[in-house]
Amino acid sequence: MSHVRGVLGLFLLAAVPVVGGWSSCEPNLNQDPSFDQWCGPSLCYWQTDAGAIKRVPTWHPNDYGVELVGSPAAVSQRLDVAPLTSPTWCFRFETLADIDSSTTVTLQLDYEDDGSIEYEAPVAGNDWALVQVLLSAPSWYQAVRFRLLKTGPGRAVVAHLRITASSDCTVAPPPLVDRPLGANCETDEQCQSGICADGALHAVAGGGWVAFACGACRTSAGCQAGAVCRMLETGAGSHRECAPPADPGAHCLDDSDCASGTCGPPTAVGLCSGTIFATCEADADCQQAVGSGSTCWLPGYARVCE
Repeated sequence: MSHVRGVLGLFLLAAVPVVGGWSSCEPNLNQDPSFDQWCGPSLCYWQTDAGAIKRVPTWHPNDYGVELVGSPAAVSQRLDVAPLTSPTWCFRFETLADIDSSTTVTLQLDYEDDGSIEYEAPVAGNDWALVQVLLSAPSWYQAVRFRLLKTGPGRAVVAHLRITASSDCTVAPPPLVDRPLGANCETDEQCQSGICADGALHAVAGGGWVAFACGACRTSAGCQAGAVCRMLETGAGSHRECAPPADPGAHCLDDSDCASGTCGPPTAVGLCSGTIFATCEADADCQQAVGSGSTCWLPGYARVCE
């Protein structure tokens, strides 16, 4: 059984009968939310984690759902977040279920799909009424597994579990720990490295960019000779790490990050510049550098002589 790391507050938004389908037009985040697609005795897009499942009628003999058979019985589905995209910060769950009073069905969220449950809440089974629940997501995650877990001897049938993105969450996100280098963070305790430092370029809830990410250093004092604690750009974003001063076009936080000794323009995160135009040779042009590597969030600021 998975270890429950922390169960946070959830909002119960509505419990009203459904007439004529769904009220929301947002795209689904999960596949087959109505449990319609079966591959023989198994659901095509839902994994059976425990017990057994059965295709059964719901409020109408021709409208089918999934019955969770046994105790425990569970089905789940995983959602992956692509690097450098803005993940969902607030999930809206819409459920339709009919559950005996002797039985409990629980909605679980396992961020990083590592066996630790960060969210857990009961699913209402009140005669096919629509129930909506809002859940805040952590400030960083790469994957999340959604699970329906049934315990108890009675009957439990779920007709729909629809997951969409929302902007209405107000409860605090779960404190997801063991985050790798480059992950968004708010405290040192969230990071594997024990360092949550400024100087990141990541998307955050509510829009904009975060200023903190799990890093390998906080200042240059702990770096070896010839290295500085500067922002490194990776496929997962950016973070502070001891490295040689950066070449022109790389992102920087201050002048010491750059081999040229110039980080500009004077904003929170700039780009390392080369020789400024006034000191270029007579036969050289001052060109804009496009950034280091394959990633450049703010092109057009670094200046080099060519």
